[in-house]
Amino acid sequence: MISNESAVAARSGLRGRVARLLAVPTFADLEKDRVARILTNILRVALTLIVAVAAAQIVVAGPSAGMLSLLVAWLWMAGLYALLRRGYVQAAALLLLLNLLLLVNAPSIGFGGIYSPSIGGNLLIILMATVTVSTALVALVSALTIAAMSGVYYVHVHGLAEALAIPKTPLTPEIALMTHVVHIVAAGYFLYLAIHSLQEALARARREEQRAAALLDEMALARQAAESANLAKSRFLANMSHELRTPLNAVLGYAEMLLEESDPRTTLAEVGADLQKIHGAGVHLQRLIGEILDLSKIEAGRMQLEAAPVAIDEVVAEVVAAIGPLLAENRDRLEVTVEPGLSVIGDRSRIYQVVLNIAANAVKFTTDGVVTLSAAREEAAPGVLVTVRDTGIGIAKDQLPLIFERFHQADDSATRRHGGTGLGLAIAAAFAEMMGGSITAESELGVGSTFCFFLPASPPAPPPPPA
Repeated sequence: MISNESAVAARSGLRGRVARLLAVPTFADLEKDRVARILTNILRVALTLIVAVAAAQIVVAGPSAGMLSLLVAWLWMAGLYALLRRGYVQAAALLLLLNLLLLVNAPSIGFGGIYSPSIGGNLLIILMATVTVSTALVALVSALTIAAMSGVYYVHVHGLAEALAIPKTPLTPEIALMTHVVHIVAAGYFLYLAIHSLQEALARARREEQRAAALLDEMALARQAAESANLAKSRFLANMSHELRTPLNAVLGYAEMLLEESDPRTTLAEVGADLQKIHGAGVHLQRLIGEILDLSKIEAGRMQLEAAPVAIDEVVAEVVAAIGPLLAENRDRLEVTVEPGLSVIGDRSRIYQVVLNIAANAVKFTTDGVVTLSAAREEAAPGVLVTVRDTGIGIAKDQLPLIFERFHQADDSATRRHGGTGLGLAIAAAFAEMMGGSITAESELGVGSTFCFFLPASPPAPPPPPA
């Protein structure tokens, strides 16, 4: 004997299988999915009507007639539903329309001919076709519908109903009223579907338009960014070409002058001055090449930093000695304040390079002014804060976010006057980030700038080198 739990489980499993069988098929294409839902609903309603009619036939005409009608109708419905489940939505819709075309026009011959109330179902078939099949199939269904109506008219006018031996059905007001009600309800339903489909199409069109507009905006921004990057690289290459050629021309020029002036009457002082200029041009060229190599290593992720104790006062002293000639050339006054005993764990040469870059940058853009270099312990986070202030030309607010970007310079005209390739601050910011620190800048055009370089007491763990 089966327990109650087993019976409940069996009924639940059966209901689940039936629900899955009657579920609306899901398709990737939205239009196919919409048509599949419509056809599935029609098949469900038709199946309900067929069962009701078959039950009535069993009561009136006996079991054999009712069961035969039910079996034929079930086989036909099962075939249509199988097409739906297989994804042949248009084929199922077309067969259903042809079936309705037969069911509407064949009874009309023996049910009033062209005066039959069911003849109006032909318009319903065309309306149904507009929301279920493609445009080409709508034209085909419309042509077949017109042909069927013409056939009914021909049979009615020539009195061929008797010759065809089609059974007659009495044309009563009750049957006519029921037929009209069915037509009105069905027409209202398909009209609703047509309006709803139009609204969905308009909504999809609006969404696609918005999506296309968003894509166009993204493409415009990407194109603008690409053009900006291309312009920045072009400027960088132009400046780099200028920066490389100037010292190189100086080296070649002064070398030629030394060759031409190499006679006993040339004094040692004159030769020493020329050699000093050659040496300065060579150092400048060497620094430019070093910046390019540093940048390439940073971008490739192959820049390795050392970790050793670094005395900040020693680094500042070396920076002051390095920028001394530039200070004298620009007639600037340097004020240095270093808190005693400052030290960190890091790469000494890179720390020196960062401080030198921001200090030399301040001196380069300041003439007859004051440059302040200070270093103090940072209490908020363990580390050292190096601050460089100047009273130079300053940086415009709209250009300030660009000064740490590679290949960008705040002002091309200032670059031409003071020299530079736009790599110094970018490399300094990259080194600061690699050491766990940061560089920030504040500036006011025509007043001066302030650069702050924070260096943690100990560097973070280095990332693994690339393969």
